[in-house]
Amino acid sequence: MANKVILDQDLIFKYGKLDYLQTTISESTLKFSNATEFNDSFENKYQLRISRSRRPIDIYDFGRARSVYEEIKEHLERTKICCFSKDPTLPLMWAHYAANHTGVCYCFKQGDLFDSKSYKSDQVRYSSVPPKIYVIENETRKFSLKKQIFDTILTKSSVWQYEQELRFFLESKDSIHHYDRGALEAVILGCKMDNESIAKTTEFIREHNKKKGASVSVYHAVESEDFYELKIFEKNIKKDRFYSDFFDEVPPLVMPEQIGSDESAMVD
Repeated sequence: MANKVILDQDLIFKYGKLDYLQTTISESTLKFSNATEFNDSFENKYQLRISRSRRPIDIYDFGRARSVYEEIKEHLERTKICCFSKDPTLPLMWAHYAANHTGVCYCFKQGDLFDSKSYKSDQVRYSSVPPKIYVIENETRKFSLKKQIFDTILTKSSVWQYEQELRFFLESKDSIHHYDRGALEAVILGCKMDNESIAKTTEFIREHNKKKGASVSVYHAVESEDFYELKIFEKNIKKDRFYSDFFDEVPPLVMPEQIGSDESAMVD
């Protein structure tokens, strides 16, 4: 009998293509991107609200409103982001980010992912309106502006709410960042991954565990027979054997047109 997996609530999940699995695991790396590379045209959109100050202008961080725009733009350009989800069973995420269910979903322990305190993380907030950045001209200091820029990085349109996204981000020139090897708890294989890829991936992870002394588990995403949803199991369950993995005896399937046509099924 196949066992359904109960995943820890502290885990976060990264959907991806199978092509990058060996590098991601063997080198313990994740890609961070600038928001301009993402598929949401509204990324980093904000509304700037500037009010004038009566105070002298020579002792504060900002002079004119133009410098505020430049400061925000430069900060957003320096920021690299890595996106995760709080749910590994989202069909749209598998379709969009894991090559139409043929890819994988990495299961990470959020608290162990990165050692450096340079990485900031939080759940994305979804809204129907872009966040507002409030600035008092010639008065607002950079540290105050920076906190509001973080809100911009962590706010997306409500249409993306299904992603249940969480982000790690930092100011960096590098796109490839190393994570703590022990943070990777499991890899979930997509429900449309072919048998050859399943075998190769499972063997690669087994060898990785042996060489590195790791304990990365392999799980399988499986389509529910009763609902439009995915479930996670320890073993791969093929559709045509779904019920036989759960029940000792399976009643034969009788099609409607067969009823009454088979003499052996007739009752005198």
